[in-house]
Amino acid sequence: MKILSWNVRGLGQPRTVRRLKNKLRRIQPQILFLMETKVTSKRMESIRRKCGFLNGIDVAATGTRGGLSLGWKEGLNLMLKSFSNYHIDVEVEDEDEVDTWRFTGFYEVPVENERKESWKLLRALKRRNDKPWLITGDFNEILFSFEKKGGRTREERQMAAFRETLEHCELYDLGFSGQWCTWERGRLVDNNIRERLDRGVANTEWWKLFPGYKVSHLQHSFSNHCPIVVDTCGMEELRGEEQRARVNWLRMGDRNTAFFHRSATHRKRKNLINELKNEAGSLVTEMDAIHNLATEYFKEMFSSKEVSNCDRLIESFFPSITNEHNNMLMAAFREEEVAEAIKSIAPLKASGKDGFPALFYQKYWHIVGEEVTRYCLDVLNGRRNIDEINKTSIVLIPKEKSPKTLNKFRPISLCNVIYKIISKVLGQRFRKVLDLCIKDTQGAFVVGRQITDNIFMAYEVLHSLKRKRGGSKKSFALKLDMSKDYDRIEWSFLEKMLRGMGFCEGWILIIMRCITSVTYTVVINGKHGEEFKPQRGLRQGDPLSPYLFLICAEGFSRLIELAKKEKRLSGIRMGRGNVSVSHLFFADDSVLFGEASEEGANNMKCVVQEYEKISG
Repeated sequence: MKILSWNVRGLGQPRTVRRLKNKLRRIQPQILFLMETKVTSKRMESIRRKCGFLNGIDVAATGTRGGLSLGWKEGLNLMLKSFSNYHIDVEVEDEDEVDTWRFTGFYEVPVENERKESWKLLRALKRRNDKPWLITGDFNEILFSFEKKGGRTREERQMAAFRETLEHCELYDLGFSGQWCTWERGRLVDNNIRERLDRGVANTEWWKLFPGYKVSHLQHSFSNHCPIVVDTCGMEELRGEEQRARVNWLRMGDRNTAFFHRSATHRKRKNLINELKNEAGSLVTEMDAIHNLATEYFKEMFSSKEVSNCDRLIESFFPSITNEHNNMLMAAFREEEVAEAIKSIAPLKASGKDGFPALFYQKYWHIVGEEVTRYCLDVLNGRRNIDEINKTSIVLIPKEKSPKTLNKFRPISLCNVIYKIISKVLGQRFRKVLDLCIKDTQGAFVVGRQITDNIFMAYEVLHSLKRKRGGSKKSFALKLDMSKDYDRIEWSFLEKMLRGMGFCEGWILIIMRCITSVTYTVVINGKHGEEFKPQRGLRQGDPLSPYLFLICAEGFSRLIELAKKEKRLSGIRMGRGNVSVSHLFFADDSVLFGEASEEGANNMKCVVQEYEKISG
């Protein structure tokens, strides 16, 4: 099905109507949404019917401004839900489809100071919606500054209001193929302005209903806006190739078939591992030997090492998780949580050992959903063992071109989708209390925080350092990158951190079951190696891992705070309040601040070494 959305900038002239008819004859859309018709509803009905759309809804222009029209072909059943001067909202039922979905043709108020009302309208439409939802139209706004070339710079607050509205409505931009701009004014270089004002957005339910969709920006003719075509099955023939190509060009707009196929083949060849160096520096080229080398390397990496006592750190904690929080965490898991989890998994991420991507479960949930839900709830509620589905494949992503040693690869864990569902459910509950036990110095993965907050803070600190000319005390900023930080986390340290923060034994048991029951196999050139059981480490690819890593990294933060209390570290004082800033975390990256002296550097080094000794 093709949906055409177009701001036609007036249909009052017979010549313009003829050009519209010619355009529609070439595109052959089943649904047509036109904006700024600038004619009466009676006149628009006549034009629409001449164009072959006998069914439709027409909203008259107000004088010479506005005017909307929605038309559809025979064989479609559309039911009107609401309309105004700026939108037409319908439910769509194709005779060939089982599911109904929602379509909204949207025309944003062109007057800047009236935009708030349009965003309110979108939010109100969201409250009435529980179906797959597609919106196309002229939003008269851009999402980011790079979507405009020429003219006056768009204010950030305007773009932010648009982004926040889409986020609130859980709508996502559908991308496009073709030219990037949808509106243009001015023929000369000096006065040319181009913007992406027209677009298609949809919720994840619509995306899952039509995973083969394609959005095209066509060449404009009589209007300075280009037509937008959403084809619900425009890329079905490419779906099989997407797994082989593993590239984002399918969404980003590159459709060059010859190039596409060459790229898929080239990528496969490029990622082959034909030789590796062992510890002695000798090249290993025989495939079985390469597999054995990789398996032994990761066995060693994931083997538990002797760590120091962390009682001093744990004793410094004041439990932030109360009985009320623990009762929420330990409440019986529900079917709704499982259903929400499967919806939130990216449909076409690389599959685990079972070979099924999340899209399979999402598309056939009406068939497999009941059995999968029952299985997940049995595991979550402690009635079933998780070991049988917790088998993970390790794939190696090169950090550089043609690496020869295993430390130049990044190990990514491919978990089974059913395990991911369980992990997602636990992660959703974890998120509700994470801000209680993770200090503000950590900016990632915590609800209500943005990593950019700490970026701005780091910038302010560095700016303060740059301006600080006088004084006897100098300060330093240290960017810290910990090697294999996820892979070397000791499980005993994680368990003690959870307990120190106040998590109950039942919750700790559920979490530790997820990470200690895993079995690994290393995949090289598509072939699985020997299975082995790790003794430490968090999986990069497990939805739970980012939250668990934050718990461990909080131990590092607390060690720095302890050192400040003991007057071993001072941080950097800045601002009118003379606030001390000693560290900022960006997920697994850290920036540390301290006194630029031999003693200050040694004390910071001691804190880092202490964290290494107790965490792995």
